[in-house]
Amino acid sequence: MKRNFNPLPKKQYFLNRLQSAIADQDQGKQIYYLSRYKGEVENELQAAKREIAELKLKTAPKKRGELKKKEFVFTFKSGGWNSVFAKTKRGAEKLMKEQYGDMDPIPGSCHVASEKEYMMLLSLSN
Repeated sequence: MKRNFNPLPKKQYFLNRLQSAIADQDQGKQIYYLSRYKGEVENELQAAKREIAELKLKTAPKKRGELKKKEFVFTFKSGGWNSVFAKTKRGAEKLMKEQYGDMDPIPGSCHVASEKEYMMLLSLSN
């Protein structure tokens, strides 16, 4: 017949043994069980700190990667094209207006050109 044995957690076991050693006034056992109890408390503390760190990693906001500058091309109302380097389309349109606003660029024509389109634009300028 199997006996259902549910042992106490180590921390509780050492605390019980420490209390009985105090009642017996056995200083050697008191020191031994106190150090073992302290060790179990520290182990629980370390485990709790690891769990907290893991939860922080799981719930931390994901950092976006650094955006790299791309070359945006745009056209002018009078014909022709030019380009600016920016991280976003919004930034490219801002640069387009700042640098070439007096040359009347077409609003909304700013886009990242594919390599094929870019080569075609370069061939037109020769």
